[in-house]
Amino acid sequence: MASALVALSEDAALQAPGFAMPPAMRALTALATGAPISAGVLARILGVTPATMSRICGRLEAADLLARVSDPRDRRRTLLDLTPAGETAARGIRDRHARALAASLPSECGSEDVRHALEAVRDRLRRTTAASERSLPASDEPRRM
Repeated sequence: MASALVALSEDAALQAPGFAMPPAMRALTALATGAPISAGVLARILGVTPATMSRICGRLEAADLLARVSDPRDRRRTLLDLTPAGETAARGIRDRHARALAASLPSECGSEDVRHALEAVRDRLRRTTAASERSLPASDEPRRM
């Protein structure tokens, strides 16, 4: 049942009303899970090209949802971080995703089923992120989690 609920949650995230830019939403929620990271690392985590990531970051920055900050360990590098408005937007995305998931579930699902499904989604996201981070060159690894 958990794998079916994971699939439902992924569909709900992409089909929830008002979500016109799924890659931008994924960028916001990815940045909300840890410390600032480079655009290159974020592009690899999201599975988009650097050019696409640049456009996404430009839109998020123009909307005051994302800020580019200097890397405190290497001032030549720029990292991406959420602004307070970006943190609020990421929370809103997670809340809407949870509501879309709840609406997608059969009415006979109990709270224990939902809890197990959410744990499965969380575990899958962690495994996906960890696999993406393992594929990064050592010099560009994110400093998160």
